[in-house]
Amino acid sequence: MIDFRIPAMLLLIHSAASAQKPNIIVIISDDQSFNSINYAGGDVYTPSIDSLAGEGIKFSNAHIASTVCSPSRYSLLTGKFPGRCYGESFMSKFPEGTQTRVENNTELSKGEAHLGSILKENGYKTGFVGKSHIMDHAMLNIDNWTQYGLQTYSLTADPYDPVVDASMKHNHSVMQEIVKSYGFDYADGIYMSNVKELKNDALNVHNMEWTVDKALKFIEEEKDNPFFLYFSTTLHHGPVPWGIKDGEYWSSFDADPKLTGEGVVNTPWDFMPTRQEIQDKVVQAGYPENTAYSLLLDEGIKAIHKKVADLGLANNTLIIFMPDHGSWRHGKATLHDYGTKVPMFMYWKDSIVSGVDYPGLIQSIDFAPTILDIAGVEYEADTAFDGMSLKHILKTGEGSAHESLFAELGYARSVKTKKWKYISVRYPEDVQEKIDLGGTWTGFDGGILRFPYLTVNGHLGHYASIKNPHYFEMNHLYDLEADSAETVNLYEEYPDVVLQMKELLSGYLKDFENRPFGEFTRDANSAPCRAILPVPRTSANTVSFDEVVLEWTSEAGAESHDVYFGTSNPPPFIGNQEGNNYDPGTIQPGTRYYWRIDEINEYGTTTGLIWDFETGSDLGLGNKEGSTNELSWSIYPNPVSGNQVTFQNPGKNPATIYIHNSLGGLVKSIYAYKPMITLLTKDLSPGIYPVSIKAPDMSWKYNLVIN
Repeated sequence: MIDFRIPAMLLLIHSAASAQKPNIIVIISDDQSFNSINYAGGDVYTPSIDSLAGEGIKFSNAHIASTVCSPSRYSLLTGKFPGRCYGESFMSKFPEGTQTRVENNTELSKGEAHLGSILKENGYKTGFVGKSHIMDHAMLNIDNWTQYGLQTYSLTADPYDPVVDASMKHNHSVMQEIVKSYGFDYADGIYMSNVKELKNDALNVHNMEWTVDKALKFIEEEKDNPFFLYFSTTLHHGPVPWGIKDGEYWSSFDADPKLTGEGVVNTPWDFMPTRQEIQDKVVQAGYPENTAYSLLLDEGIKAIHKKVADLGLANNTLIIFMPDHGSWRHGKATLHDYGTKVPMFMYWKDSIVSGVDYPGLIQSIDFAPTILDIAGVEYEADTAFDGMSLKHILKTGEGSAHESLFAELGYARSVKTKKWKYISVRYPEDVQEKIDLGGTWTGFDGGILRFPYLTVNGHLGHYASIKNPHYFEMNHLYDLEADSAETVNLYEEYPDVVLQMKELLSGYLKDFENRPFGEFTRDANSAPCRAILPVPRTSANTVSFDEVVLEWTSEAGAESHDVYFGTSNPPPFIGNQEGNNYDPGTIQPGTRYYWRIDEINEYGTTTGLIWDFETGSDLGLGNKEGSTNELSWSIYPNPVSGNQVTFQNPGKNPATIYIHNSLGGLVKSIYAYKPMITLLTKDLSPGIYPVSIKAPDMSWKYNLVIN
């Protein structure tokens, strides 16, 4: 990758001569999944979107590079993965040489090349309308407003108060100038983030008409010039436009249409139906009234397209539509396809293919090189962007795109092909050490977490972890052809595929200069990674002194393990072995034990942390022999007829599940750190397997039947 800190002009070779450069409109919706677009399968009414998509090219395997607002938009405008951000705030959090935690901390830097600045340098008039969330994040904190020349008011201030309204209009003018300073000729209808960040209860509503009006003004003003319009809606982000309070759609249809991001605006919106008319249309078309928010967005897009057509610009205007990320099943803030995969289309009357559904893998990083290619702006294709131009596909509806896609979010990274998705969760050393030494985190709902959320945003992490049962697991492998919802983690079943996907992910990650990510960025000729995730874990209250087996995880590079174990600290050396578990034999009740695992390969030894646990004074844990009281575990299905069994924890504390064979030998064990754990049973022969489950203050015994 080249250094994007140089001015945009220096990135360009030249702009190819063209008598009439095409206009380009990029429409970015917010938090929108397939269920809110009719052509994509939603039970909603979106005739204009459906028509444009049907007359253009639909990309049925389109993805974004990260699943929250800022990094997604960053990649779209720059053509780069968000982890390449070098903004001052981002770099202060993640200096070179440290692992990044990409989320809503990614932002453009002043002077950084992006679509708006590059096209402006090459003869385009560039416009920015709607939601930003990609510039000057510090401004979103009201405590910093005065530093930007913004005027404050209270959450409950009345926008119809002339003094308050004047402050709101002043603030909007400041925001306009900030956006322009990043390389845009025109900026209006600006929300620096979500409507909530206007810091006023009355303005915490959507106003699609206001932003569409600003877009139409830009198109009218620049109809005789080649123009680029970045139009970003606040729909369908929260406050959810389908939400009802006191019988009203308070944040959308029943909100005051005069309240906008610049206070009170008395302009009539005659280019769109009234809000009541939109609701009536939905009902008349046979759809539920509470889905009318989809038509509200659709009518705004229709108005923009109509303006282009009325000005005679349809044959010379490319319209691109894509949500910033999905939200179905709280795929937002995860790397599951419900977050990364979005409906996307391009429409350009009589200039690109029509009625084509392209199934190849494409990504938001492809926007910048595609648009510049179409605009005749030459660039260094191999170095300037992570994405590729799709121009050849637009002409024929055929051709190759990506063989694989990379994505990043928080502590997670992923790589996918058409068939497979691999997700890896790795933590910086300080976080991993806290995990291994028994530290915990407080969840959004006040509960205790064994592992942190992928993102700092606990609200997003909480709901994502509830709806996606493998959220906290370090390694995920999904067969997308058989399991598009990514519900069955096949990581243990396909080691050859895992190896291939890990190598693929490693290739992407090693292209990030000086950005470590677990074993994926280590030199192959180096000592192994440290052993992690001890069982029993440090700081467990007590563990039963019978059936103690030491287990750990070795992610890469270790050929053998030196085991240290005993009652002294540091513990004595026991021996060297190849396996990732050690049975210490008979140990004493009421005793604290210490242990350490050193990882070894031909290039060196990596010394492990010293872990410890204390055994209980006696078993005395109130065994539950198949008890049906409220503290019993649920095991289903049992008998097992498929390839997996689920254990559901009745309490809040973690536990360890031990599965034995008929001779008493340990077959499997797993640390149950969340309410529900799914265990693969494909490698277990038919029979009865005694199961013991041990928590700090209780234990249970069951029989698991494999058919």
